[in-house]
Amino acid sequence: MGTTQVTDATLDAMSPVAVARFGVRAIPNLVLVRSGRVAEQIVGAVPRVRLVEAIERALCA
Repeated sequence: MGTTQVTDATLDAMSPVAVARFGVRAIPNLVLVRSGRVAEQIVGAVPRVRLVEAIERALCA
């Protein structure tokens, strides 16, 4: 099994390249990346259960 990395980026500090790469247009914005590709992206405030389900899907894929 591979490794998991969690990174927190403040939008003010993100480079325009990262913003463009992940299509960040609003915050909050959660991008789950697996093997260098976006596995899932969640924009806006969502229930905790939705976050947990998305993270589990990304980890188990």
